[in-house]
Amino acid sequence: MRAFCPPDWSTAREELRAALALASWPDDLIADAELALHELYVNAWRHAGCQAPTVVVVLLPTRTVRVSVADDSP
Repeated sequence: MRAFCPPDWSTAREELRAALALASWPDDLIADAELALHELYVNAWRHAGCQAPTVVVVLLPTRTVRVSVADDSP
């Protein structure tokens, strides 16, 4: 049975924020990226029942961030 509360995503959020701040991203874009990450993270929990989604953040040289969230659902 799946827990009612989504898993804690604070570590993923903090890592994303630190990486984007280090790359001199403005605060409003960091907030947008955090919101997108949160949506992906909660979807992995809600729709796949994953309690520990895997998060990968890649900063590309074109000032693009790619955030991937994977779950353990087949």
